[in-house]
Amino acid sequence: MRKLLALIVVLAVVTSMAGEAKCLGIFGSYWNGEDIDNGYGLGVKHKFQIIPIFAIDARASWLSFSDDPVDLNMYPLEATALAKLGMFYGGVGAGYYIFDGKDVDLDNAAGGFILAGIEIALGGLGVFGELKYTWVESKVGDATVDASGAGVNVGVLLGF
Repeated sequence: MRKLLALIVVLAVVTSMAGEAKCLGIFGSYWNGEDIDNGYGLGVKHKFQIIPIFAIDARASWLSFSDDPVDLNMYPLEATALAKLGMFYGGVGAGYYIFDGKDVDLDNAAGGFILAGIEIALGGLGVFGELKYTWVESKVGDATVDASGAGVNVGVLLGF
C-alpha cells in the first residue's frame, strides 16, 4: 500500500507542474524483461526544456507482468537527460524500480536506461514514440532476478 501511495504522490507532483513547461506526456508501455517476460502498462512524463536541444524529463509509470505462476507489478520512477535534433531525440537516464508481487517478494532496485524516440507536433497536441533499453536487477532472497530488457513507449503530449 505504501508503494501505491508513493506512486500517487509522484504522479500528483509531476502533473501539477504541467503548466510550466507545457509538455506533459501520457503513454502506454511494453517491456520485455529477461527473467520477468512481457509487461504492459501506463505512465506519465513531464519534460523540462533547459535549452533548445537539451531537456530533462521525469517519469512515473506502472507495468503489469502476468507470467504464470508469478503475478508482478513494477512502478518505475525515472529521470532522463535528453538531446533533441529536429523531431528525433535520444537520452540516458536512471530510475528507481518498485516491485510488488503477489507470489514473490522482490527487492526494490535502482537501474539505468538508454532511449531513442521521435516527437511530432500536431497543433496543441503532439505524439511520441520511443524505444528503450533498461538495466535493472532485483533480489528475492539470495537469488538475482534480471528485469533488464527492451521496451516501447507510445503516447501523446499535452500542451506541446
